[in-house]
Amino acid sequence: MLSNFPISKGAIVFLGDSLTDQGEWNELFKNCQIVNRGISGDTTDGVFNRLDRITKYQPRKIFLMIGVNDLWNEG
Repeated sequence: MLSNFPISKGAIVFLGDSLTDQGEWNELFKNCQIVNRGISGDTTDGVFNRLDRITKYQPRKIFLMIGVNDLWNEG
């Protein structure tokens, strides 16, 4: 589980659903401080429920990509 892997203080976190999960963000941006915390199928509620587990590490930045699965689940 992702929560078992700590995030370095000052890291850049990409947080979201499958669109985030599928990206190799640290390779794309050539930045080893980028940490991917996307989970395929996740919803806005799921991201908000685990946000405190991310922020406790005091990341420098958090990029969010959420909401697409909420549209699918509402239908």
